Amino acid sequence: MRPKIFFALFVGLSCQPALAADFSCPEIKGNPLASVEVYDGPFSDNAILAPDTFKETKTNSSSTWGVAYVYEAGRQLNVICRYRDQKKTEEIRSISKLKGCELKTSTKTGSSFACK
Repeated sequence: MRPKIFFALFVGLSCQPALAADFSCPEIKGNPLASVEVYDGPFSDNAILAPDTFKETKTNSSSTWGVAYVYEAGRQLNVICRYRDQKKTEEIRSISKLKGCELKTSTKTGSSFACK
C-alpha cells in the first residue's frame, strides 16, 4: 500500500504549475520579464506584498522581500511573473519554506526574479 500512497503524492505534486525549494520566474526567449507580484497567501486573497527594500543605480535596480513570516503564520507564498507580452503570465505556488525573494533589473541584461 505504501507505493500507491507515494505514487499518489508524486502525481499530485507533479501537477502543480511550479514547485521547488528555490524558484524563479522562467526565462522566455524574446519575451522578457516585465514585473512580478508577490502574494501572501492565495491569489484570490489579493494580498500583494510591497518590497521590503529597493535600491537603484543608473543601470540596475533591486527589490527584495523577506518572506519567512508568511510561512511562520501558516500561509503560503505565491508569485505571478508578468512578461512584456501581456498575454503571458506564469503563476508559481511554493510548497517549501522560503526566506526571501529578489527582483533584479538591469538595462543591459533585463530582469530576473528568484526566491530562496
